[in-house]
Amino acid sequence: MRATRYLLIVAAIIAVLAAVAWYLRDGLIQRFSNPRLAQYGIAITDVSLDALAGDGASIGYLELVHESGTTIAIENLRLPISKPSADAKVFSAGSVTITRSLPRDETPPDIASLLERFLSLPEDLGGNELRVDDLRAPPYPAIHDLRWALLDDEQVIRARIDSVPVDLAVTSTDTGHHELTLASRSVLQASID
Repeated sequence: MRATRYLLIVAAIIAVLAAVAWYLRDGLIQRFSNPRLAQYGIAITDVSLDALAGDGASIGYLELVHESGTTIAIENLRLPISKPSADAKVFSAGSVTITRSLPRDETPPDIASLLERFLSLPEDLGGNELRVDDLRAPPYPAIHDLRWALLDDEQVIRARIDSVPVDLAVTSTDTGHHELTLASRSVLQASID
């Protein structure tokens, strides 16, 4: 009888702590994530965690601000948090809006370093897939139904830019060369090595 009473008290304490943690979850996410993101010059300014299940997390709204002033607002974000497996992890978002605040005296980023980073993504993030229903980065055209698969030696991107469907494949060869194939069913086809 005594053991049952202690178990009930412990269970009640755990339930109360879980309820408090769930109520304070958004602030806790910011408190624990921002120190880790600071090394990249990024801070979470707003977050709304909707659900946390055994294999993933659902975030209704996430707002990130880069030290340069760029704001990234993400709605309906789904993150896989399961154990590593051979299956590709799928990260998805309903809407992503990037608002860049570029001071007049700041120069745009170096294209060569951005391209080099893009080409090295499969080494760091291979086995993942990114899906975004709606991507906006004014003043550029809107991108819809973005599917970006990062394989071991290849990146495959499929999307609609405004209403034009575009397929892009970047394949890395053993010699360090990259082959790029860009195709649009209504506009052009090109292959670059």
